[in-house]
Amino acid sequence: GLFAKYVGALSAAGLGIRHASIHTFQETGVYDWFEVKTEKPAATIAKLLALALNANSASPSSKRRVQFDEITLVSQSREEWIISFRGKDQPGALLQAATSLARAGAEIQWARVHTWGRQIDDVFGIRPPTAPDFLESLKADHG
Repeated sequence: GLFAKYVGALSAAGLGIRHASIHTFQETGVYDWFEVKTEKPAATIAKLLALALNANSASPSSKRRVQFDEITLVSQSREEWIISFRGKDQPGALLQAATSLARAGAEIQWARVHTWGRQIDDVFGIRPPTAPDFLESLKADHG
């Protein structure tokens, strides 16, 4: 989805995402913010992002396979599932988590992305999936 597109563009621009927060509002749209680690000036970042988005380099593709230590269903209700991706900080981890969720048909409602030193904890609130083996397929994709 849209979140994966922006994460892909940031990654293509060479920006490491340290923290992010997203939220989807049904009537108004999305609110996303990203904290990135970079030495690049703002004007350069803007140009790189524009190029990445226009070149469609934000499409969900990853050159290397990311291994997560845990993919956990933290909470489950009729309105929302909360899923956590935890593991070692590595390039492409957030992009792979987001694209895996999108590929599996998940509708991301919100996310909190955190990098703690060398550890990541990316937590997603999604609409309950319809596929009966949804969580198993996510784990199999990264195990």
